[in-house]
Amino acid sequence: MRWSGDALVFENFFQKKAVSSNLLLSDMLGKLASYQTVQSVKTQFSGKDESGWDEILADLVENHILVLENSPQDLAERKLDDSWKWDLPARYFHFMTKNVTHIVEPRSEERKHFEELAEREPLPAHYKDYSTPFISLPAPQRLNDQYFSDVLLNRRTQRWFKPAAITASEFSQLLFYTWGKTASVEEGPIDKRIMRTSASAGCRHPIEVYPVVLNVEGIEPGIYHYSVRRHGLELLKGGNFDAEILVFCYNQEWVRHASAYFLMTAVLPRTMWRYRFSRAYRVVLMDAGHLGRVNTN
Repeated sequence: MRWSGDALVFENFFQKKAVSSNLLLSDMLGKLASYQTVQSVKTQFSGKDESGWDEILADLVENHILVLENSPQDLAERKLDDSWKWDLPARYFHFMTKNVTHIVEPRSEERKHFEELAEREPLPAHYKDYSTPFISLPAPQRLNDQYFSDVLLNRRTQRWFKPAAITASEFSQLLFYTWGKTASVEEGPIDKRIMRTSASAGCRHPIEVYPVVLNVEGIEPGIYHYSVRRHGLELLKGGNFDAEILVFCYNQEWVRHASAYFLMTAVLPRTMWRYRFSRAYRVVLMDAGHLGRVNTN
């Protein structure tokens, strides 16, 4: 149930159906939490005049707002209720962004569409910057050659960290090869983009990273923003935040000993500019997953 302008809308997100409501319908749907016969519904809500009610109820059934007992929809929803272990918001998001219709235009028409859009709404910036003290990081070095299969097979989740600090060079490598800019195109109204070691839908790269430094040689503890544009750190707040990080990680004591933490956020307008349908939110979550995987390798 939600408001759309002045109308109260009842929505079956499992079936992607919705109807706008008046006071009578709102009252009726609020009282039909359990199965009732058609005659019982008519008696409760029609008063003495039952004309038109068969049509009203049929319309609500057709739009999946009312469900017939033991119908295929009823059985499917019961099965979902038994198997779904998450709360209602997760269920709503999953089904409302599932199997969304998307029209694919010819390449030339698509480009024209985005060029016209860029004139009305310029692309959101690919870079995020803060006017705070800046720390330049060591230039990233080429990684040692290693077979890709070895990288995949040797990946492990670590829950033990050495007490020694990591070097600024090691820290720089982690940031650059995960979130850094490996190439870029800076020309054209719709062609500006950056590349990273992970793919991103439409090359939008919405993810920003905020390193929380605890034990890195030559870098004071604190919360920083990683500047993709300048390959460096912008200080947001100095201090030791291991207690806060512990809370973020559900009080798992082993995280206390890491040298740094990487908090990811998303600049959603970057993805929204190109993809105007809500299913694209899934892609932003996938972007974060890709980056997390690269970082752990």
